[in-house]
Amino acid sequence: MKKIIISVLLIGILFFGYTSTYAYYVDIEPDGDSFRDKNPNDEVAGFRAVRFTWDNDTNNPIGTWAGEFGLTVFEDDTQTVPEFTTTGFCVDIFTKFGNGLADVVAFNSLPNSGQVAWLLDEYWLASNNAIANASLQMVIWKALYGDMFDIYRMSSISWYKQIEDNYDAWTTALDTFIANPNNILPDGSNYRVFHFEGNETELQDMVFRVVPEPATMLLMGIGLLGLAGIGRKKIIAKR
Repeated sequence: MKKIIISVLLIGILFFGYTSTYAYYVDIEPDGDSFRDKNPNDEVAGFRAVRFTWDNDTNNPIGTWAGEFGLTVFEDDTQTVPEFTTTGFCVDIFTKFGNGLADVVAFNSLPNSGQVAWLLDEYWLASNNAIANASLQMVIWKALYGDMFDIYRMSSISWYKQIEDNYDAWTTALDTFIANPNNILPDGSNYRVFHFEGNETELQDMVFRVVPEPATMLLMGIGLLGLAGIGRKKIIAKR
């Protein structure tokens, strides 16, 4: 019984860092070249200028930036030593984009979170260029907002046509996956959402990959060593 209790405690230590919620200050910067450059021909920067339609209103397309953004995360708003850095994609569409205080919330709090997780697992690659990242942002919005959202077609622009082609192919791939009753959507346990609150204005929520903090890594190491020790004792006892 004692060994069971110890094992449960060690497992709790192992996963504690992933289940706790902390308040952070998040500094959002474009991944790649400076956002101020706004060069539509730049293949390196993690974003592109795009247009979309809302509620089937094709007469009034809406312009925005779509892609992967760098996130520097601080323990508080003093912005002294970063806790960690990662990258992410936008959740909201019409909310102001900016830096501020944020809490980490569960990924499954998003609508259609399994679909978003599947898209991230399939298409969020380290080799992505700006076009691929913009395409991924667009299909994420499509998964989140359904029929209310759609890409605005500007096929005469060659690089934008690539975003359209990716958008069509990736949404079709997701629909095909969902249509198969044997397929199970991922739970998104390797992702979280920064929910910005406590700021003067409402800010854009961001999806990001889980990055273990140094303290969490230490706790994980202790937990793993403890579990390994228990296993070793069992082996010795059997001998």
